[in-house]
Amino acid sequence: MKMNSQKILMIVVISALLGLTTSVGAMSPALSPGLDRLISDSKGLSDSVVNVVVFLNQTDLNDRISEIGTKELTRHELIKKVTSTLRAYRAPQAELIREFLNSSSSQSVNEFWVVPALSANLPVSRLETLAAMSGLKLVVEDAALSYDPPIDVKNASLVLSTSVSTQLQLLNVPSLWQQGLTGAGRLVCSFDTGVDQDHPALSSKWRGNHAELNASWFSKVNPDSDPIDEIGHGTHTMGIMIGSVDADTFGVAPDAEWITAGVIDQGRDLNTTISDIIEAFQWALDPDGDSTTTDDVPDVILNSWGIPKGLFSPCDQTFSTVISNVEAAGIVTVFAAGNEGPNPTTLRNPADMALSPLTSFAVGAVDNNAVITGFSSRGPSSCDENEIKPEVVAPGVSVRSSSKDGGYQVQSGTSMAAPYIAGLVALMRQYNPDATVEEIKNALISSAIDLGPAGEDNAYGHGLVDASALIEHLSEPSVPAFSLSNMLISDDGIALPGETIELSLTIGSSCDLIGTVNGTLISTDIEGATILSGESGFSFESGSHLAAGATPFIVHLNNDLNYGTEIPLMLCLESSLISSVDTLECVLLVGFLPGGTFATHSTTQIDLTVSDFAQYGLASGSIYDAHGDGFRINGSDNLLFEAGIVLGYDDANLSTSVRDSLAQYTPSDFVPITRLSDSYIGPQNGVHRVAVFSDESSNSSGGIIIRQETISYPNIDDNGLVIFKYHLINNTDDDINDLSFGMLVDYDLTEGNDQVFWESGSRLLYQSAESGSHVGLVALSNIVSYRAIDNGLVKTGFTKSDLFEKISSPWLGGVADTTVSDWLFLAGSGLLNVPGHDSVEVALAMVGGISPEALLSNANTARDLYRISTNVTDTQNDALPVSCVLHQNYPNPFNPMTNIAFDLTSGAEVALEIYNILGRRVKTLFSGYLDAGLHRFEWDASNDKGQGVATGVYFYKLTTSSQSVTKKMLLIK
Repeated sequence: MKMNSQKILMIVVISALLGLTTSVGAMSPALSPGLDRLISDSKGLSDSVVNVVVFLNQTDLNDRISEIGTKELTRHELIKKVTSTLRAYRAPQAELIREFLNSSSSQSVNEFWVVPALSANLPVSRLETLAAMSGLKLVVEDAALSYDPPIDVKNASLVLSTSVSTQLQLLNVPSLWQQGLTGAGRLVCSFDTGVDQDHPALSSKWRGNHAELNASWFSKVNPDSDPIDEIGHGTHTMGIMIGSVDADTFGVAPDAEWITAGVIDQGRDLNTTISDIIEAFQWALDPDGDSTTTDDVPDVILNSWGIPKGLFSPCDQTFSTVISNVEAAGIVTVFAAGNEGPNPTTLRNPADMALSPLTSFAVGAVDNNAVITGFSSRGPSSCDENEIKPEVVAPGVSVRSSSKDGGYQVQSGTSMAAPYIAGLVALMRQYNPDATVEEIKNALISSAIDLGPAGEDNAYGHGLVDASALIEHLSEPSVPAFSLSNMLISDDGIALPGETIELSLTIGSSCDLIGTVNGTLISTDIEGATILSGESGFSFESGSHLAAGATPFIVHLNNDLNYGTEIPLMLCLESSLISSVDTLECVLLVGFLPGGTFATHSTTQIDLTVSDFAQYGLASGSIYDAHGDGFRINGSDNLLFEAGIVLGYDDANLSTSVRDSLAQYTPSDFVPITRLSDSYIGPQNGVHRVAVFSDESSNSSGGIIIRQETISYPNIDDNGLVIFKYHLINNTDDDINDLSFGMLVDYDLTEGNDQVFWESGSRLLYQSAESGSHVGLVALSNIVSYRAIDNGLVKTGFTKSDLFEKISSPWLGGVADTTVSDWLFLAGSGLLNVPGHDSVEVALAMVGGISPEALLSNANTARDLYRISTNVTDTQNDALPVSCVLHQNYPNPFNPMTNIAFDLTSGAEVALEIYNILGRRVKTLFSGYLDAGLHRFEWDASNDKGQGVATGVYFYKLTTSSQSVTKKMLLIK
């Protein structure tokens, strides 16, 4: 059989890169061993090509960079000088080499300035000519890199922790927090799989919130989107550096900001990854492309990737010059040692480079007893098998941090250890912004507690870093840097609309001060708050880096503020102790932070924001403004004051996401288990979003888990509707009897000039106003109580017993009232019985229209769509199991493709299999571990051998460790 030369080349390239080929000619000193082997093995393949990176000599550039390092410069000055020097440099023979590559490459040649290098696509037959040219340092394959995958991954509870983690205590990180060093004003960067920018513990700290996207996120695959992370590794490592939400601080530098480069496992061809990394280093040195600015340049770059062993020669220097140039500009680079221990010389390149005592700062992993782990890669360096590696160790076992899709995971690996060290760099830079890379690395080494054999060794390096000793190894900053260490609100600690509060601030200084600094508080939002008393003194005593204000500031919040509003404040500091005025920015939150994530269903007629914590609307004019879109008809202003749910076990035990007895906002009792999913298309082209939550934060929690599914239909005519399906899942062995479920919806069309009407045939309760807007609530399933309640002149509040009585008692009559007033709707299920590990569904729809006729049409469409979606016959009871929810395939019947979706309420080993009518297994679609959340798979009507199957009924079965669920589908060819 004749094989074409391109296929032969593919085999040759793979063999050469992995070192599997033994026929090697005389090696060129400029070519990597893999390219030498490729030349030898590609003889006769005239059209064979390879992607290469060409590094040029920069001896004279090294001298110029070294000279800059001898001068006493601020970090700002250092970055500008090094960056301008790199940009201006032209390597000897660079023009001739560029011309050669341009004439030889079938693709455009990419040139870098962070290091004198070019990348190109080159015929193998031209490699020897290239290698003979003067001015070359090294030519390498643009080859595969990979991140260091964690050793162990487990899902962690979404319930926030208020204690300091074992790992942070082991490193003595809280001792720096107590000095006011929390990373404020510093910037960290990761080269990883990306970051989930929407994660609650990370989203507010992304620099892209106030800077340009391309200066805050580098990606060759998704450059125009906000940061994403399909793998989850980068989200976890970023959380270890800076993660925090509310009182749950699990990151080292919780007040630092972040940027990231998604350069590992981003879906591109692996043979381009080295050039991606070089381009990422170049981006990090000048993210905004403006060499006159330096606040966009990170203090540290965390690297959890490496070149697999055997791909390049030992101590390969592909990245040595890049890293040196980046660190010359003041950016500290930190590398995970790798997870390939415990044998000697198992660090990956470039973590194993040891061209100087501080080159490629590598971090190994210890357990929570400070004992080296078996997986942590060991030294010595492959450069000469004499230089000791790694440099230091940090905790890397059972580390809880953020994970993709808004959750949390516990992971183990050196990729978990290295972020602790990178986070400490941010704290050191807060203390002294001008501390050099060498000074910071020496401080890390000098502070380390020796472990294992006496002295530096190839398991622990210099030992476990002691954060409490870091500052003593750094020079004092020439000018103190101040930070806001703490903010306390009087009484209950919550700033409510209309309140006058006492605001007590504590500030930190990066160096020793003795004396008083005077502070003036200014509100930059004139309409949001009024400063009644804005002066306070902060007295620093000997040996303390923190000072509390002598008197609290007095702030009045305007009565019309919405919950979730952020009021920007500025504290101006002035004293004879400091040479200039310093300012600190802070934010005063009105009310509470959102309890999870939210997104908006949009059609041509309405927009409605839904969430995974059972509160809806969330826009300006709502009881809680989280900057959602509210409920809008044809682009109107927000018409929804409040919408939420009630779950009642009896009249004393209720969990709610609605107002309290005083009609005041309260945080939702419902906590996300599975975050709100991205939208996906289902039957009738409906746009679905799914979330799973529990009421575990309530004192009345009784074992019910709620799966919420919201559906809109933008592609139909009558699309002014959103359907809400609530699956109430009994998560216990015992039956739950007399359970009640309710939904409260308070539309505000006008200022108390609305009327309510009841359309019994459509089970529609609706509200109209002279403005022309009409809104309503439709009963779809298991709703027996339907009430319109007059808010009166002020909003009506409800006690728990009052809510339970109204949602548990049937009431469908007398709801229409032409009285002009401010109304709210309250729908209830009556009393429900849910057997152990079974479920019941309650469903409603929120609808809107520009006329009563349009509203009624949308209501009837909602009822029709709901009936269609539930008219499914399965091979078993409709019970929804606790561990998994298997959905009907779509389309059904189908030919030739169908989609199968299911939800997991927790991570599990699962199997998704197809069986024919005789019970024989036809196809295994998936077998393995999956995280909690919504998962979808496609079946193309083929068996495990890839052969098409016949027309007929088939069954698809989802199996977890605790449950098995089966549904049927029909294939028609």
